[in-house]
Amino acid sequence: MYPSTHFDPGAAMALVGKVSESVSKEVAPFDTRHASRSYAERADLSGRTFSASHMDGTTEFSRSEESFPSDSSTETAASPMACLTLSAANDPGLPVRKSDFTKRALDIVGASALLLTLCPIFLVIGCVVLSDGGPAFFGHTRVGKGGRPFRCLKFRSMVPKADVVLAQLLATDAGAREEWNRDFKLKNDVRITSVGRFLRTTSLDELPQLWNILRGDMSLVGPRPIVNEELERYGADAYYYLSVRPGLTGLWQVSGRNNIDYPSRVALDVTYVKERSTLLDIGILLRTFKVVFDGRGAY
Repeated sequence: MYPSTHFDPGAAMALVGKVSESVSKEVAPFDTRHASRSYAERADLSGRTFSASHMDGTTEFSRSEESFPSDSSTETAASPMACLTLSAANDPGLPVRKSDFTKRALDIVGASALLLTLCPIFLVIGCVVLSDGGPAFFGHTRVGKGGRPFRCLKFRSMVPKADVVLAQLLATDAGAREEWNRDFKLKNDVRITSVGRFLRTTSLDELPQLWNILRGDMSLVGPRPIVNEELERYGADAYYYLSVRPGLTGLWQVSGRNNIDYPSRVALDVTYVKERSTLLDIGILLRTFKVVFDGRGAY
C-alpha cells in the first residue's frame, strides 16, 4: 500500500487505528497463547525468570565503565536465541515490501533533518544531564535486524552506577523483583533522576537514536529495540522481529506503550511487520506526536 499523490493524513492515522484495533481484538490482556510459545515450547526456557544477575543487558552504564566502539559489528554476537532465528529472519518466504527502499530513504532524510533542527535542544539537554557529574549519553546493546547487536543510544536518565542500585533493589524488594522479571521495567524506578523522569515522559531521552538511524542500526518506524533476554519472549515470533530494523517509534508506542502487556506488544510487532507500508509508517509518525505530548504509558 502506498500513499497517493494527494496524501491524506487522516487516512494514514485511520490505518494505524485499524491495525492497532485488529491486534487488540486478536490478543486479550495476558493472552497465554504468546506466552506459551515463548517459554513452554522450549524446555530450557520454561519457568525461567530474570533476577538481578540478568539485569546487565538493560541497565545504564557510565561512560567510564563502557565505551562506544566505532563499529558495533566488533561486539559480542547476539544470544543463542538470536542465532537460532537468524535463518528465519533471512527466509525468502518472508514478505518483502517494495516500499522498504523508500523507507530507508525516508529514514536518512528524516533523521538528518531532525538532527540539524534539534541541535540546540541536544546541547541544552546534554548540559543539564551533565550537571550531576555523570555522562550525557549512554549506550547499551540491543538486538537489531538479523540478530546483529548494536549500541542503542539515549540521553542518560538514571543516576550513575544505576546497575549497582538496581541489583541492591532487586535483592531486597520482592515486589520490584517480580515486576522486573515480568516487564523488564520498574514503574517507580528509584534509579531515575528528576531530569531523567521528564526526559522519559516526553521521550526526549530517545533523540540520540537519530544517530542510530543514520548508521543503519534503526529505522524511524519499527518494533522497539529489545535485549537478548526479551527476544526469548517472542518465541517463534522472533522470526518477524529479526526481519526488520528496530524503530525510534512503532505500533506498540502509539497503542499504549508500557500500559500494554508483553504478549500484546509481541502481537503488535508481528502485525506491523506483516502490514508495513509507507502509509502505515507515516500514520505512526503522525500519531507519535500526539502520544509524546500526551505522555501516558511512558516511564
